[in-house]
Amino acid sequence: MRPEKLIMQAFGSYGSRTEIDFRRPRTNLFLITGDTGAGKTTIFDAISFALYGEGSTGDFHKTGQSLQSNYADLSVEPYVEFTFSNLENGEKAYYTVRRSPKHSVPKVRGEGTKDVSETVTLIMNDGKNYPTKEIDGKLQELVGLTKAQFMQVAMIAQGEFRKLLTAPSKDRKEIFRKLFHTDIYEEINNRLKARHDAMNQQFQKLLTECQTEAARITIPEDADAAESLSTLQKSICSAKELSISDLEALQENLISLNQSTVEKWKDMTKETGE
Repeated sequence: MRPEKLIMQAFGSYGSRTEIDFRRPRTNLFLITGDTGAGKTTIFDAISFALYGEGSTGDFHKTGQSLQSNYADLSVEPYVEFTFSNLENGEKAYYTVRRSPKHSVPKVRGEGTKDVSETVTLIMNDGKNYPTKEIDGKLQELVGLTKAQFMQVAMIAQGEFRKLLTAPSKDRKEIFRKLFHTDIYEEINNRLKARHDAMNQQFQKLLTECQTEAARITIPEDADAAESLSTLQKSICSAKELSISDLEALQENLISLNQSTVEKWKDMTKETGE
């Protein structure tokens, strides 16, 4: 999400209509600076309110009449209009959200004021208005971040960056995943882990089968290298990981033992004349 233009009227410390054009600087990073009381926090409040219906972070959330400016006549409608863009299919898509906080207006008849409820509109890239009841959900979908996440990484107010640095690793991982669109890499990681787990199950099954077959082997006590063969057999049967070299060594020794036994049997057959 890239901010394009912000308009504020009778909002916070901005009594008159004020427009900030973010398209003028050719950069993706904006620094809002100025003297104390210059209205920096109000800009944060305006963007946050436009997108999420609340002012910027703090010990309390600024909403409704707390955002109506004391520097404008009550007859002037307070509102925020925020235009931002997203890169979609290689091209910029523009969206404009206009939100008016709950505020007081003079009564048409008689003295005093009456309250006017908050209103919100969202103009999509195709110029059509989005359904009012679904705007808040759509805005979060377009931005890709919750309000708390947005305040931590997109608009870093005074002292807020520390909260990101000290956040639990799980929370930071989720923020950065959404911010840098690394979902595809997480999906690749999950698929590789699934394949690893499946292969590991096959391996464990194969290990059990090999150990079962190895345990069934009876090694003659008078066989050549009977002691080393017995040691190799025990090593395979108690192993937690399958050793191909041990299995090959056992197989070669068994083949040699079998051939030796066959030769002995042939010699015994000749001697007995059978």
